[in-house]
Order: sequence, then structure tokens, then C-alpha cells
Amino acid sequence: TSIDQSVPVTVFTGYLGAGKTTIILNTVKQCRSDKYKIVWLKNEIGDVEVDSQIAKENNIASREMVNGCICCVLVGMLGDALEQILATEKPDRIIVETSGSAFPAPIAWEVRKNPKLVLDGIVTVIDVLNFPGYKDKSQTAKMQAKYTDLILLNKTELVDERKIDSVLDDVLELNPDTPRIQTIQGVVDVQVLFGLDSKLFQLTDAHSACEQEHTHDDHCRHANSTSTNMAAAPAATAEAAELPSAPVSHLDITHQSREVDLISIRTTESIDEQALTTFVTTVETDVVYRVKGVIRLSNGECKLLNAVAGRYTLESVQAYSGDTKISVMGDFSASFVKIVSAKLSLQLTEQNIQYIPRLR
Repeated sequence: TSIDQSVPVTVFTGYLGAGKTTIILNTVKQCRSDKYKIVWLKNEIGDVEVDSQIAKENNIASREMVNGCICCVLVGMLGDALEQILATEKPDRIIVETSGSAFPAPIAWEVRKNPKLVLDGIVTVIDVLNFPGYKDKSQTAKMQAKYTDLILLNKTELVDERKIDSVLDDVLELNPDTPRIQTIQGVVDVQVLFGLDSKLFQLTDAHSACEQEHTHDDHCRHANSTSTNMAAAPAATAEAAELPSAPVSHLDITHQSREVDLISIRTTESIDEQALTTFVTTVETDVVYRVKGVIRLSNGECKLLNAVAGRYTLESVQAYSGDTKISVMGDFSASFVKIVSAKLSLQLTEQNIQYIPRLR
């Protein structure tokens, strides 16, 4: 397959709640046409498929991958998902939205090893409102800012110029060379996002990458079992070297578990809207980073919840008949489960609420 015939892929990275989904939705709407089809492939921490409901509401072709990170545990499944999209959807472009804890390199390699695809660009979304709070907590957030073709400084309408300048200083320290664009309400011209012709993370020899970068045989076996003929470009070698202490690498299958604690709720109970909004707006932002869910409210309505650092949106959903599903991500212990249950006035058991601690 020639490059001219290959389907371009744009990969969006960015920390939890940076605004990737909003930017993608706005981008797809700009491109909506009977003659140009975009398919959105979404990866999410936990098992709550929220964005597939958003896609249905907006008549967007989509796939959602949950319960793992597509840059490591699910990287082989990512290749299968991309192949399935090519076969069934016949897209003109694929947009891949990573989870907030994904490293870009393995995703880029998975795209590059398919001759029917071409990596058009890696776009990193940075939340200028909350970046100062998470840049020192998440090594992944730093990696996302360093290895990218374009940086979008999102939510600029929520802060003053001084805050924007402060975030710019942080970003320039991490990555002085990559173009940066400020966005307002998650809107970016597609002419800026598409056609980046990424040169990041080229394919070389996977075996030499394992020998150079991985100190444990398990990691080499993982690399060889999920991808063939892959290796680190110079940037990727630097990425591996900067990650937390060995044996963590850009293919480390535990890295997502090092980022956040997770509470996953699935229940037939309805939730009072006032109790829900009080919880997401009053909980400490250094305890809960992100809350997402499909919520059945006590008034009979069904809504999509998206909450980040005390700010939230609730959007009505028409075509949903399932249970209430909520993911709570942050930095908390198992005892926080009872607090969440009490705040939402839910009578939850081990069967419908799960606590997954991060590795410490």
C-alpha cells in the first residue's frame, strides 16, 4: 500500500481531564461530510464506556477500549482494533484518543507497522487550568508534553494571561521546539491539526530496543509478543531513560496502575442530582482528579457526567438503557469507597463497586 493510499491516523494524548474528547468532538463536527469519514478510537481507564455514548449522541463512528492502556497491556488489541476499523468502517481518517496515562511511543509504533496506515500526527492536549497541579505528580504528563508534534494549551478561557504564561514556561522547559496553540472552549482549526506528517517514533529493530532499554526478560517478551519490527527512535530511547525507576519502561505493563487510584461503580440505583453535583464540586481536587459516568438520576433522566477538579458538565443522554456507571480517579485509599457511597447516597456492595489501588 502506498503512503498516498494509506489512512492517516491522528493520536491525541493528554492527562486526565485535559479536554481531549471535547477537542475531538469539535474537530469531527468540522469535518462532517458524506464524502469524508472519521472514526474515533477511544481508550479509557477503568471499565466505564462513557464516550461511546457521546459518540452515539453525535452520530460519530467510534470504538472504545477499556480495562487497560493501549500503549502497553492492550497494545496488541490496538492493532486488531485498527485493522477491524479499516475493514468494517472504510474510514478516511482515524483519530485515536489515548487514556490519560498513555505514553505515545508504543501507540505510534503500532500505527506505523501497519502499511495501510500512516501516522499523521501526535497531538498533546494540556489543561492550563490544572497543569500546575499534575505536572509534578505524573511522569506520563511530562512525557506527553515532550514527545509530540503539536501542543494544544486548552481551557485558556478559564484563566488569566499570567496563568497562561506560567504554564507556557513549564511547557517550554519540557519541550522548547514543538509548536504550541492556545484553544478556547476546545475549538481548533482542522487545518492545524491535520497534515502534521509526524516523524516521531520511526520503526527499526525491536530486538535491539529490548537489549538496550529493558533490564528484565519479561519486558522483552512483552515487546516481542505485542509488536514485531519495532524499536526506539532516539526520542523514544530518551523517553525510556526518563521514566521512573527500573524496570519501568515505555512498554511497562504496570505504568497505568502507578498513575491513579480508581473506584469503579456499576449499579441499578438512581442518584440524586444535587448529591452528585455537591460531591464533584466539593471534593478536594488533590484527592479526586476526575469523575466520569453515565448516570441515572432520581428524576428519571439519564445524563453523562464529566468532572475535573471541581468543574463538571452533565449532558442529557437519549439512547441509553443500561445501569449507572461511574469512574472516580485520583489519589485515595480504600476507605474513600465508603465516603463516595455516602456522598452519593448509594447502598453499594462489593459486587457493584470496585477499588483498584495504584502501585505505590
